[in-house]
Order: sequence, then structure tokens, then C-alpha cells
Amino acid sequence: MLTTSESLKAASVFSESFESPVVSNSPFFQIFGEGTSVGAFDVDNEFSVTLENSFLRGRQALDGNQVLILGRVGDGGYESRITTTLVGLEIGQEYELDFHYSSIAFAGHYGTVTLKVELGLGNLLDQFSFTVPDLGQGLVLYGTPQNPWSRRSVRFIAGEEAYSLAIEGRPVGRIGPYAALDLIEINAVPECTRAYLLAGGLFLLTARKRKKR
Repeated sequence: MLTTSESLKAASVFSESFESPVVSNSPFFQIFGEGTSVGAFDVDNEFSVTLENSFLRGRQALDGNQVLILGRVGDGGYESRITTTLVGLEIGQEYELDFHYSSIAFAGHYGTVTLKVELGLGNLLDQFSFTVPDLGQGLVLYGTPQNPWSRRSVRFIAGEEAYSLAIEGRPVGRIGPYAALDLIEINAVPECTRAYLLAGGLFLLTARKRKKR
């Protein structure tokens, strides 16, 4: 378990914001195909992702300049999947996965994107869908006032010291829309936070019992 000093703050075990010097020297973006790596993640077989320099494209990254697009933008890609391995987890410790998402869509290819997160082989941790609206402006950009970044958080308790982590984006159409990812973090949940939540739950339970009497 965490020590007293560690329990006062969340201990970070993973962080990736996709900042790459390769793309910094490129005019706009770089496509990474199957078997390649982008940041701490590997691109799964038969998939491609696009690492985009949002600063030069006039869009807004959440952290730094680079943004990961789950798909081969502009080339009719389908879903994309990235994987990494989490190590150094403490069995029985609760962790929180935070990631930020937005989207990009070309004219005529608006609609729904599904994001899926797996922890371990085939174990679904989170799955949700969101809609990319037709704003009447042709291209829909991520990180704009009309299409801002959203934060997604999900917790898990480690049953092993290492896990595979996979994130998959699946658009409805063949040319998007695509999910955009930035600033993925995993932090240990402080023991004090868990204790407060437990105490709060016990307080409410006791209060309800007294009310029934």
C-alpha cells in the first residue's frame, strides 16, 4: 500500500502526451503504420494512426503541440488501435485512468465515433460513443470552441503487477469521423481519498437507518 506521504497525493505511473520531435520538424503530420511505435504506444497490426502537429495546423492540442488521431486521416482509414504495457503496478491498489478526447471530421463524414479501452487481454475497461456534429463549416476540428476536448476517467484495482492497455477508435464512416487523443495518464488513487469515500458512504447508510426508525 502507499505510505503516508504518498497517500496525500496521486502517484503517477503512466503519462503520454504524444510530443514527438519527428513531427515537430514536419510541416503538418506523420502517419504511423502497423508495427511502429508512437510515444509509449505501439500501433497494432493492420492499423494506422496519424500524429499531427496541431500548432502548425491552427488547431489546439491539449498539452504541447502534438495530437494523436486514431485513423489514417485523409486516406480512407478504418478503426485504429494502439497498445502499451503498464508495469510496476501494486496488486490491490486502485488506479485512475484519465484521457482526453475530441474528434476530427471531413465534410460529409460526420457521425458517431466509438472509443474502447481494454485492460489486459480482451478485458473491456470502458466503452462509449460520441457524435461529431455537422457545424456547417465543412471540416470539424478538435480542440475548438465548437468541438472542445472532453475528459474521461475510469478506475480499476490492480490484480497484477503488469497489464496491457489498448485504446481503439472506431468511426462509422470509411473516411471518419476520427477520435483525437491527448494527455493520457494513470495515477494511483490516494488512500485518503478512498477512506473519505468509505466514511461518507457509512455516514449516509447510518443516517438512512436512523431516519427509518
